[in-house]
Amino acid sequence: DGVMGSGSFRYGFTDWLTLEAHAEASERLANGGIGLVAAVGTYGIINLAGSYSMFEGREGGQIHAGFETSLYGVNINAATTRSFGDYSDLAYETSWDPLLTSAELIEIEPLKALDRLSVGFQMPFATGGVGISALHIEDQSDGENWIGSISYARPFLWKSSLSVSAFAEFGDDTSYGGFLNISAPLGDWGYGTAGASIDKRGVSFTADAAKPRKAEPGSVGWRAQIQEGANSSQQAGMNFGTSFVDVEANLANINGDISGTVLADGAVVIADGGIFAARRIDDAFAVVDAGAEGVEVFHENRPVGRTGKSGKLLVTGLNAYEKNKIAIEPGDIPMDADFGETEKEVAPADRSGSRVDFGVKKGVAAALVGLVDSAGKPIPVGTEGTVEGGEAFVVGYDGQAYLKNLAARNVLVLNLESGPCRAEFDYSRKDAAQDFIGGVTCQ
Repeated sequence: DGVMGSGSFRYGFTDWLTLEAHAEASERLANGGIGLVAAVGTYGIINLAGSYSMFEGREGGQIHAGFETSLYGVNINAATTRSFGDYSDLAYETSWDPLLTSAELIEIEPLKALDRLSVGFQMPFATGGVGISALHIEDQSDGENWIGSISYARPFLWKSSLSVSAFAEFGDDTSYGGFLNISAPLGDWGYGTAGASIDKRGVSFTADAAKPRKAEPGSVGWRAQIQEGANSSQQAGMNFGTSFVDVEANLANINGDISGTVLADGAVVIADGGIFAARRIDDAFAVVDAGAEGVEVFHENRPVGRTGKSGKLLVTGLNAYEKNKIAIEPGDIPMDADFGETEKEVAPADRSGSRVDFGVKKGVAAALVGLVDSAGKPIPVGTEGTVEGGEAFVVGYDGQAYLKNLAARNVLVLNLESGPCRAEFDYSRKDAAQDFIGGVTCQ
């Protein structure tokens, strides 16, 4: 137990050179290193790094070198890592225990040597790509293994794809294996795969079909798999989600052992005087107050739901410490309500929430008034006017103006090009949404 941490810093020194620094530390460990990534003209990219560590009286170092390039359509990636002395890192520190045996310690120690080479290219006279790789591993007990593999993948019949691969391991451990797999879309049903594999235990055949669940609430996903051969198993699962919970059920028969699981995952948030149920929250969230029921809410221009009876909605999936744009649909706000902004930005902390209040006030004595001149034509757009004893306003399209704080009897003065005119109308508050009062003549 204790405090531990790690950090990395990269700086683009030039267009072709990037410098790096890395550090790891805990109460018992100190590890630091530097490195660089550089372009070698148009031939490729090299990366070099070195680090030094101290842990419980152990000291050691590690160096790394790598090179990657693409020549004549062939992608080549080569890398080597070497550890010296008693090199330690956070992975070793978190696994280390003074009660571990020497053999167990070797399993968790950083490798003494790790060499990798991979080559990939498209077939010159056939469709498909080939990948070849070689791996050399040496642990701290000087045990060595070499692993080689080759794979080939290409499009197949009826929009399917075919892949074949094989590997062999030599050294202290010896094994081999091969795989053949065909994957094909199943239209609205999802996708299906079928394959065969061979290793020291024998031959196995596998077939499975699946349909991924979509993100929106109410979507259902499923998967079924059958394996026969060296191991026998049958598995099936289904998952679905609502706006407040994700449910997953699985059933498996593995070599005669039958098991099943049902998982439900959700969250309850108590905030801003309300209780909200939601799907699991892994990042930040916001409680949006739109002041009325049924108002659609948007996160980064994507609809995420409508407010409930409280006029509020819990919005999850916000990016912590970043600006998140939250907006509401003004057309959904009741006509007897007054509001200002319809879009705001919030930047909550990690796994924390923000309150987004759009300041909507209901019960405002307001109406949309349609104004016409003495000839019955709509007052021109942009015409300025005032309510006697009230606020100024501007006429919009079709001679309509949104007027607030109305009285039982209202007098308007408009500034037409031909001179000022007066209009009068009565207003009576109703239980329904804001009224439209048309045919008000200004003369």
